[in-house]
Amino acid sequence: MKNIILTFILFLSLYCQAGFGAGEELNFDISYGIITAGSVNMLVEKGVNQDSIPVYKVTSRAKTTSFFDRLYKVRDLIEIEFSQNDFQTFRYHKKLREGSYRQNRINLYYPNLGYANYLRYHRKPKKWSDRRYDIPVPSHDIFTTFFKVRTLEFAVGDTIQATVAEDAKITIVNILIKRIKKIDTIFGDIDCYELEPQLRGTDSIFKQSGDIFIYLTADEEKIPVLLKSEVIFGSFRATLKNYKPAAINQP
Repeated sequence: MKNIILTFILFLSLYCQAGFGAGEELNFDISYGIITAGSVNMLVEKGVNQDSIPVYKVTSRAKTTSFFDRLYKVRDLIEIEFSQNDFQTFRYHKKLREGSYRQNRINLYYPNLGYANYLRYHRKPKKWSDRRYDIPVPSHDIFTTFFKVRTLEFAVGDTIQATVAEDAKITIVNILIKRIKKIDTIFGDIDCYELEPQLRGTDSIFKQSGDIFIYLTADEEKIPVLLKSEVIFGSFRATLKNYKPAAINQP
């Protein structure tokens, strides 16, 4: 279950530079079958990091409904800081609470030195571990990888490949541009790109999640309107319910 929830949070980040910017906010309903199980809120802000580099700050919060809280309570927080210029990740923090599962992990990236630090909190014996690992430059976590992908031009039949560095692992990501399909959205019945992301590696977040399909509006905005996953015990869908565009004429 935790792989599915995290997958939905990560890939709801899919939208391009044309629509992406400070002030943008997206709200999704997550459903299991025909039942609404929870929601995800994503907010983009601007700031500077400790080295005075202009960055985007993205905060994602996921939670289950009061009904599902009694079955499998989820309260997930993901925070990312990455360069406004080349999307280099500087900080990636995952704090997940899903049922009895807990995860608190921080990746701190130092591209000028060619490495990152991976910090993980261990509930037993209640302490942090710290591991250094080499990274390519520029390097991205899974979130910023997809933010950057949305700045690229693509067409049906293309495959976009990227390298992800996080949690002391380097993973190859392939995103297949499958087709254009009509989707019923908050913007009406419109054409959308169908994308199928694939990860290589035994610790892939797709390991137990089945096939993932993402639908982006087939226009300059490329807004993520739907994500769905078919798994052995049912189907999950994330549907865009509210959208606030980025502020115009950002400083």
